[in-house]
Parts: sequence; C-alpha cells; structure tokens
Amino acid sequence: MKGAPRHESLKSLCAAAAASGSVTLLHIVGVTPEARTLEEAFGPKRPVDEFVVTAEDLLKTRNDMCTYKGDEIDFIALGCPQYTINEIVNVHKLLNGRKVNPGTNFWIYANSYAIDLAERMGLRKSLEEAGVVIRAETCMVISPIANWNFKTMMTDSGKCSYYGPAECSTEIIFAGVDECVEAAVSGRLSK
Repeated sequence: MKGAPRHESLKSLCAAAAASGSVTLLHIVGVTPEARTLEEAFGPKRPVDEFVVTAEDLLKTRNDMCTYKGDEIDFIALGCPQYTINEIVNVHKLLNGRKVNPGTNFWIYANSYAIDLAERMGLRKSLEEAGVVIRAETCMVISPIANWNFKTMMTDSGKCSYYGPAECSTEIIFAGVDECVEAAVSGRLSK
C-alpha cells in the first residue's frame, strides 16, 4: 500500500464514485480488509483492464466537473457527505481568524455529533463569528438550495458536483477545501 488514506478521503472518494458511476462496491488494495494485497483482491484472476491516471487526467476531470468558468461566487458549500470534526477543524485552521466576505455565503453541513464536538471545542462559535453557517443533518444536495436563489456553488464534493446542477439549480465550481476557504474570504475565485 502506498500511503494511508484518511477516513475523510475515503468517504469523499466512495461518495463521488457511487454518485457519478455505477460503482456499488470497491476494494482498495492495502485498505479494504478483503484486499490487503493485489493477489488477495484478484485471487487467480487478472484485471480485465488497467489504467494509468496522470496529473493531466486529474486536471481535465476537475475542469470537466465545473459548469461555471467565471470568478464570482455567492455560495460555498462543504459537507457532502457531511463533514467530520476533523474537516471542521481543518476549515477553522484554514480561515486562521479571517472573516467570510460579506457577499459570500459559506456553509458547512455536518452531523449533530460533529457539530456538538465543534461546539465543545469552541470552534462552532469561532466559525459562526467568522461568517460560516453550520447546518445539521442534511447536505446541499437535499436541502432547499434553490429557495435561496444562489447562482454559483463552490464545493469540495465530487458527489455534490455531480448532483448540484440539477438538484440545486446552480452552476458548480469543484475545488479543494483550501481553495474554497480562500474564495469565501475574498468573495471570488482566484485564477
């Protein structure tokens, strides 16, 4: 196994794979208990196809996931699947005391357990004072986003990027959480 993916990375990967493809089950060599090695994963069989994914492939896919090519953003939504306490802590660190731009809405969706931990750690109050809205037990895909008339949604969620245009009636910008935080502070997408 190369590296050790974090729980949050696996959560995001699996949610995006299930949303955008016909992936109902996957094994990750060195991570999934039934696939500790390549030999254990395949047994006597060999893979039908093998693909090499390059940095260029990843960049093209990321660009293809974006339906909006401008730089104005009115809504940044994180937490599809719902954010964990580790992800909330990371957003707090990335904000580093800065405030969300007044013309930008920045929401984090998380479960009640993660929100309770954030509250006990003093993070919820700090994030809310910075202009972050924290929503419990839902995500942007199933909450009534269209009612708020947002035009552009920036997210770090592959799942949301897939469902967002139809379910949320917004243009989508897919980016890393660090880029989302920077856009929340500046109110624009940095190019």
